[in-house]
Amino acid sequence: MINAFDQSITLFFNQYVGRSWLLDSLVVFLSDQDFLKGGVALALFWLAWFQTGGDATVNRRRLLAMLVACTVALTLGQVLQVGLPFRLRPLHTPELALTLPATLHPKSLDGWSSLPSDHATLFFAISTGLMYVSRSLGLWSLAHTIVIVCLPRLYLGIHFASDLIAGALIGMAASYLLCYREYGAHVVGYMLNWGKRFPAALHAGLFLTTLQFATLFNDIRAIGGFVLTTARTVLGR
Repeated sequence: MINAFDQSITLFFNQYVGRSWLLDSLVVFLSDQDFLKGGVALALFWLAWFQTGGDATVNRRRLLAMLVACTVALTLGQVLQVGLPFRLRPLHTPELALTLPATLHPKSLDGWSSLPSDHATLFFAISTGLMYVSRSLGLWSLAHTIVIVCLPRLYLGIHFASDLIAGALIGMAASYLLCYREYGAHVVGYMLNWGKRFPAALHAGLFLTTLQFATLFNDIRAIGGFVLTTARTVLGR
């Protein structure tokens, strides 16, 4: 069942789909661009990591906590996607009869539950974590999350508004608890102390970690799928 709130917002955005091929193509392009979504968001992380203002140790501790918060939030989001009743995405919901952009594949993300949004979960966690390090960077990240990440997903019918709100609440709560309230601070403190002893290894690990966050673990998922398929093939022979 679709609630009135989600239906009204989805139909509001969908009324503009199909009016301009250029606009439709631009929104589809933005929704597919890991560089413009995750790349920009994690560039702000690295900018905050190397900025000279404030207490560098406190800032870096909060940034590490933010990465932990992102991991916790995404994990919780995946658990909810599996545990909650399956929810069709707007573009796959027949009763909405949405108009789809010509450049959007109609089977996009078919079979994936819509609630909560992974994108909203991750990027609101990043924005909230950055806010506790640098208000200006956090606000830039928040604007980027709303305009570049979330609005295209509403416009294209990839998510309902409540999917995005649920993801945002999960991401913000995780960053609040781990970055501001500093739950699990001893774990982050251990990571930071280890990094002081082995700075090259820390930064190499952070690079790989932020790269995966920037692509929402597409590479890890592909590797996992390959390993699973290979194992099934080998064991099946």
